Amino acid sequence: MTGTEPLSLVALLRLANESYVDGWRNTLTQITGHTGAALENIGLQAVIDELEITSDEAAIQTRFLGSPTIRVNGLDVETAVRHSPHFGLGCRTYVVNGERQGLPPQQWIEATIREVMANEDISA
Repeated sequence: MTGTEPLSLVALLRLANESYVDGWRNTLTQITGHTGAALENIGLQAVIDELEITSDEAAIQTRFLGSPTIRVNGLDVETAVRHSPHFGLGCRTYVVNGERQGLPPQQWIEATIREVMANEDISA
C-alpha cells in the first residue's frame, strides 16, 4: 500500500438544526484524530462524513436510530442495535456502564474501526 489510503468512512448522522452538533462534530474529530494517528502509521485514514436526516422517509432509508448515529463503513458503533428495526426522527442516547450518554465512548468507535479492518482483511 502506498501513501495514506482511505480505510473507513466514519459517518455522523444527525437531525437538522441541533444545538449540540458542533460539540458532536468536535468530539468525533478528536476521537478519529486520535485513532487516525494510529491508522496513518499503517498507511490508512478515517474519513468523516456528515449526513443530515430531514424526513421519516430518509430515517427509514438510512436506518437512522436517532441523533447522533455514528457508523464506520455502515456499521453502527453500538453493536447491540445493529439489527434494530426502530428507525425515525428523534434523539439518541448510548447506554455506557448503565448510564445514558449523548455520544458513544471512544473505545466503541475504535473497536468498530478494528472490526472493519478485520472484515476488509487489513492488517497493521
